Amino acid sequence: MSAIDIGSLQGGGLGGPEAQEVMAAVAACSTDGEIVSLRKPVELAEGTDVWLKRLESEVGAGIHSGIEAASKIALDTNNLEELAINVICG
Repeated sequence: MSAIDIGSLQGGGLGGPEAQEVMAAVAACSTDGEIVSLRKPVELAEGTDVWLKRLESEVGAGIHSGIEAASKIALDTNNLEELAINVICG
């Protein structure tokens, strides 16, 4: 992955009750244009090594969820072409 889509969260969201804006990653994008939406935003408020580890975990979970959903569709419909389209196109 080469880029992340950044959003912001107001206090009371991920960061607790304080009323400050927190930057958060909501998706990751590859150099080929593939986008992995994160299941939940990753706060970018702590040290880089901390949020990068969380981002890595969320990207992996997002990819896993996408493959799992696509394979369920293919198994339910017995259509491997549909599986390939869903895995590749998300």
